[in-house]
Amino acid sequence: MRTIGKPTLLVLALLGALLAGSALAAGPGYPDARRPEDFRGARFGATLEEIPGLHPVSERMPRAGERFKDVYYREGEPPTLGEASIVSVAYYFRKDRLRSVILTMQGDVNAFLVKDMLISKFGPGRQLGPLYGWTWEDFSVSLGPLDDSGMHALTYTLERDPESE
Repeated sequence: MRTIGKPTLLVLALLGALLAGSALAAGPGYPDARRPEDFRGARFGATLEEIPGLHPVSERMPRAGERFKDVYYREGEPPTLGEASIVSVAYYFRKDRLRSVILTMQGDVNAFLVKDMLISKFGPGRQLGPLYGWTWEDFSVSLGPLDDSGMHALTYTLERDPESE
C-alpha cells in the first residue's frame, strides 16, 4: 500500500476546506447560478433611453399621478413566463436607471409554475415568511402572495444604487 506524504495531505485538507466553504456559500437561497443581468432584454441598471418600447404607467392611470412616477410598461409584453400566465409586468426606475421588474400572476398554480421554473434556473431558494427567493451580493429574486387578492408577485431587484454602474 502506498503512503500519502505530508504535502499531499495538506493539499487534500485545503481542497476539503474549500469544498466545505463553497457548499456553505452555495446553500439554499445563495445560488451558484449567475444572477439575472436583464429581464427580456432590459438590462438592470440601464437608463430609460437604453430600453426601447417603455411607456409610463401614468399614461394608462393618470389619476395615480406620483404613485406610479418612474414605473413603466411595454406594449406587447408576452402574457406568459415559462408555462405560467402573467397579468402584468412593471419596470421600476430609480435615478433614471432600471432598478426592479415586478410580474404579477393570478392564482397559486401560476405561482407554482414560476417557482418551479426559477428553481430549475437558480437551484433551491429560501423561504422567509410568505416569500420564497434567491439572493446574490447585489441582486435578489423573490416570489410571494399579494395580500388577500389571489395574486402573486415575482420581483427582480438590483440591490445596489443604480448610479454605481
